[in-house]
Amino acid sequence: EVVRPLCGGVHRLAGEAGAVLDALASRLTGADRGSRELVSAAEAAAGWAPGRAEVWAALDRAIPADAVVALEPGEILDAAFFHLAPRERTFTSSYVHGARAYALPATMAASIAFPGRQAIGLATGDGVAEAAAEVLTVRKYGLPVRLVVLGPERTPGRAVLDWAAYARASGVEARDASDPAGLERALGEALATKGPALVQGPPPADPDPPIEVRSPGSGTFASSLVELLARAGVDRVYGRMRPALAPFARALEADGRVRFVPVLFSESASMMATARGKRTGRPGVCVAADGSDLLSMSNGLYDAQLDHSPVVVLTFPGPGARGTPSSGLAVDPHRLLADVAASSQPVEPGPLAATRIAHALQESARRRTVTHLALDWARLGEASPAPGEALDAKAAPELLLPP
Repeated sequence: EVVRPLCGGVHRLAGEAGAVLDALASRLTGADRGSRELVSAAEAAAGWAPGRAEVWAALDRAIPADAVVALEPGEILDAAFFHLAPRERTFTSSYVHGARAYALPATMAASIAFPGRQAIGLATGDGVAEAAAEVLTVRKYGLPVRLVVLGPERTPGRAVLDWAAYARASGVEARDASDPAGLERALGEALATKGPALVQGPPPADPDPPIEVRSPGSGTFASSLVELLARAGVDRVYGRMRPALAPFARALEADGRVRFVPVLFSESASMMATARGKRTGRPGVCVAADGSDLLSMSNGLYDAQLDHSPVVVLTFPGPGARGTPSSGLAVDPHRLLADVAASSQPVEPGPLAATRIAHALQESARRRTVTHLALDWARLGEASPAPGEALDAKAAPELLLPP
């Protein structure tokens, strides 16, 4: 999918990755290291096909050959590069950073920059939710934007926003399509309109099979972290649920004293943490799985700093840490938070882990400010000494306000 980073960007492969890599490998000498890597990549990619083929075939037929197509990063981007023929189309996305809200703003920009071409955005409901207010901007200026919102399935017990109803309430023409044939027809009708239009279609891919995530046991890095959070009076952790965070959320659930509160937009996690800190005087805790999450949290973190609210933000490790990219393409949480966090420390399983976690929690509460801990979520199950007396539970501050 991603061949090699070059000059701060990436080369992505359109079509069947295995076939393209195989063709590239055949043109290199057998002794070339790159040839061996390409052969391995081609073998690994063989037979891989993201997305529902029938949904993407319908989109490929409906999208004009010279359209400008803005793609939400993730499953939409992966499937589009596999199934949509390039022709004269221009594709754009948040390739490296993975900003989930990219598709709608990029489609708006394309409609202005390329007035003679159709501007089409492909996104999921979660991605549109992060830029939902821009539907009103599209309506206000009559931008010829065609936004296709794909999935998820509407199942009992799951709250799914009706984006077609949302668009109509905003004054934007909207259509529903429950199957590939209906999607092709609805997008064709939307392209024939003069103003903005939204099409709500079927899911872009089959749901992933459930993955069993076991809770790390006692005597682990996770158990020490949870114990120290509980001692500091933390009873909630806010964040956008991502696969990388599943072991952490499971550890919280198994312990039972600290609850993981999932949000749709990561900015809300930091806002909720700072509100919690203002209300209780105890550290509010938010968690960022990646750079996109952390950048969105900046408003809440600055709010905490300026309003003297105790907040601890837990993030991924910086570039160069074990198992993280060293190419410079990853967001460095320590540099990013240097202006807003009173302290910023990497934490690994081992004898210093409890001391560093306790220090961040104590400093946040004592100085009523933001502190930062960078953790490797994949190492939560590793052995780590018990916290001991690293943080006295009795030292947790009293409520600032009455209940």
